[in-house]
Amino acid sequence: MTLDLGSKQSDWQAAARVFAEKEIRPLSREMDETDAFPTDLFRKIGRDGYFGLSLSAEYGGKGADMVSAAVALVEYSKADASVGFTLDAHWLSADTILYFGTEEQKKEYLPRAARDMLCAIALTEASGGSDAANIKTTATRDGDHYVLNGIKTWCTNSEVAGYRPAGGPIAAPPGRHDGDHGTASPKRVGDSEGLLLGSSHAIGLGGLADLR
Repeated sequence: MTLDLGSKQSDWQAAARVFAEKEIRPLSREMDETDAFPTDLFRKIGRDGYFGLSLSAEYGGKGADMVSAAVALVEYSKADASVGFTLDAHWLSADTILYFGTEEQKKEYLPRAARDMLCAIALTEASGGSDAANIKTTATRDGDHYVLNGIKTWCTNSEVAGYRPAGGPIAAPPGRHDGDHGTASPKRVGDSEGLLLGSSHAIGLGGLADLR
């Protein structure tokens, strides 16, 4: 399949390819052997604008279309699959806030997500992977907040998401809201009662920052 890219889409693809070959590919073997998350690399990715590539300019993003994001992601993933996986999960989480979050949540989290804050996402459960319609986690309204109840197989980017010295926000597991699917809300790691975390490792993807 051949894509007929527009000029802006081609520009993002070319820029991502140059960055990937210069900054990502040289680190790929080390990431695979040590399984260490490349913190400095992702700082560079954020500075180059890829954290917020598809986020609207209103919230500090680049406002690129999804084709631009897709072709850029391909270039990153060709250099190292783990980097592409991490960035894709970040976009999925940030887009959840963009499309389903309140205006207050968007203003609080998205400018940082577009610049220097990775977001996490917890979707996969024992009963289903990418089949979001069949997840079992529930989100029940309790006054002015929601109570999440469920078990996730892992939470992608969770070890580094929203990193700040005093903790930071991540996007919580998408769950069910009074019978509806797809509800998500920003949560903080470390101040959520009942949240139990363990280690996780993805075979063949060194350098991920996942918790189960």
